[in-house]
Amino acid sequence: MTILLVVVNLILFIVTNIIGEVIYQWGASSWPLIVEAHQWYRLFTSNYLHFGFDHLFNNMAVLCILGYEVEKKMGSLRYVMLYVGAGFIGSVASVGYYMATNQNVVSVGASGAIFGLVGALLIIVLKNRGRENEFYKRGFIIVIVGTLYHGISSAGIDNAAHVGGLIGGAILALILYREYRGK
Repeated sequence: MTILLVVVNLILFIVTNIIGEVIYQWGASSWPLIVEAHQWYRLFTSNYLHFGFDHLFNNMAVLCILGYEVEKKMGSLRYVMLYVGAGFIGSVASVGYYMATNQNVVSVGASGAIFGLVGALLIIVLKNRGRENEFYKRGFIIVIVGTLYHGISSAGIDNAAHVGGLIGGAILALILYREYRGK
């Protein structure tokens, strides 16, 4: 499923470059369009659109690495439920934040869902009480803090979607992940 998610993002990126920015008008997240115009689908569609190749490449590289790990540990169906759900929760957090601060921001990208994978991996590590490999034991908190710091220190990053996705992924993992049973 990870590869399928990457392919969907890639196809939509190619389409946006062929037909132009009109697709952002159709699917990007913007609280006035979602809340006032009742275009709720944007809470989902915005997670599969990207502004520029660097944005797409960075998100897809992280998705390949983290997505593979989460899918392996949760199974494909639960993984997709978590990914889509975390992306949705990240979008809701983004809309809520920008609505509360009265900022009309256009937001796209898979990073809310990807932060959901980070939140899920954190729960998986905690539920397995350290029985995961060294990557999880030593570097996981550094990855979370470093990624959040990058978002905070960079312009044009939707940190509300990141934090919402992280929390959403953790909550969904608590519901969807089945405890380690030994191998």
